[in-house]
Amino acid sequence: MDNNSNFLELLKKRYSCRKYIPSRKVEMDKILSCLEAARLAPSASNSQPWKYIIVDDENLKRQVLENLKIGPIKFNQFAKDASFFAIVVQQLRNLESSAGQVVMQRSFSQFDIGCSVNNFCLRATELGLGTCIMGIFDEKKLKKIFKIPLNRKIVVVVSAGYPEDVVSEKKRKALDEIYSLNKW
Repeated sequence: MDNNSNFLELLKKRYSCRKYIPSRKVEMDKILSCLEAARLAPSASNSQPWKYIIVDDENLKRQVLENLKIGPIKFNQFAKDASFFAIVVQQLRNLESSAGQVVMQRSFSQFDIGCSVNNFCLRATELGLGTCIMGIFDEKKLKKIFKIPLNRKIVVVVSAGYPEDVVSEKKRKALDEIYSLNKW
């Protein structure tokens, strides 16, 4: 199998894991490998606007789980058996990236963080782990628990662990539905 096929197979394996093997801890070397993949992501003007808070302490994990909700509705409760959470925080941008964002009226940081999180999740998949990227959480409470500065934004929380569920075939639009050539 050529490298292109290996990469496409990895992309097919990566999914949003919603069932983890309870009490099976992910080894720190695997977590660090995922973080290294995240670190290598491209970013506008090399700003690298991300910081990952890894949460594997059982008490803190319970607090994260409690705050994966909005109001009385608890979302993401499937993550209760995750081995760890990665809270991804947007860092302050460097001068070049900040100027580019103002001129273009676009948030490059959000895109950059998406690239970093994708690298993290793809590496996790390659290591036999499952991940799920979650965007619903009580940001104010999580900031307080983890002493995150008020001028920072939590972008996503990623649950991770050894998957117990089975990958199903991905349902995606046909290739000809997602692009056009030389015109709209």
